[in-house]
Amino acid sequence: MDSAIPYNVSRILRDEFLFAKGRENIFPQRLGLTFADGQGFSFLADSPETEPYLQSLRNLMQLSMGDKADIPIHLIESKKTNYRSCFPALTDGRLAFPVPSGETGDMLTYVLQRLANLMVMLPRPGDRFLLHGALLEYHGRGVILAGDGGAGKTTACARLPHPWRALSDDAALVVCDEQGRFRAHPWPTWSRLYFNGPGGSWPVALSVPVDAVLFIEKSDSDCVSRLSRLQSFDGLVRAARQMNWADFYDTIPADFMRQHHSRLYERLTELARLVPGYELKMSRAGAFWSCIEPIVAENIIPRQGSEVPGVRPSHGSEE
Repeated sequence: MDSAIPYNVSRILRDEFLFAKGRENIFPQRLGLTFADGQGFSFLADSPETEPYLQSLRNLMQLSMGDKADIPIHLIESKKTNYRSCFPALTDGRLAFPVPSGETGDMLTYVLQRLANLMVMLPRPGDRFLLHGALLEYHGRGVILAGDGGAGKTTACARLPHPWRALSDDAALVVCDEQGRFRAHPWPTWSRLYFNGPGGSWPVALSVPVDAVLFIEKSDSDCVSRLSRLQSFDGLVRAARQMNWADFYDTIPADFMRQHHSRLYERLTELARLVPGYELKMSRAGAFWSCIEPIVAENIIPRQGSEVPGVRPSHGSEE
């Protein structure tokens, strides 16, 4: 019998771990993914019909076949032909993710979206979250360029010079590590999979410390302005909401969703407090990255009003 993911997820996952412990040989194909907060997931193909999804996930997310992680997610064949109606559920004691046979780009997109939603909710909802933004890396440090669709994230990533590197151009998964530092993982771009799109490959297991979040706006010139904590929080909430899918959350019990949203807002508040937010005005041809480098290169988190080369202080209040 199938059921939606219940409130007491920890008990269910513990039962699932014990259930699967004696069945390792049944699932030879297993992908492993561990986030910077130490939480591990594994993806298993329960039948030959679901193995193409596993191989696609391996290529898209640059994952390797690995050992069993804390939370195993079983890809099972669904009898439904409409992938929009396939949702994760507890089936026969397993955390099962039904997928239609005959994997296509559109189907894979929905699998990625719902896997992301599932992984930000387990085992404790809201501990990790997706932001609508590009993840950039500079000498091992990370910044997130957040913005609506069409704001210029992909164009900005394509223009970055060495040693800058774009890890993703549309989404980042943010976690808090054991030292209380925020780190971000790149996440695949859904739109590159739709309608036989060009596809791509993203190093999802890689993470970088988040030194700044920049909310981009098109302009005739390049400059960066420090935002107040409240302004940054508002932008983070918007970027997080844009990565949610109502059809998935409609299947989750209301009390579990309340816990998820409460924890998510706590995390976003903490991120706005610990990591500086900026408005980045970006021109079509200017060297916008030169405005960011002084912040990232020295790992500076300046107080509002302090002078950083290339950065204009905000005149708003901190709260």
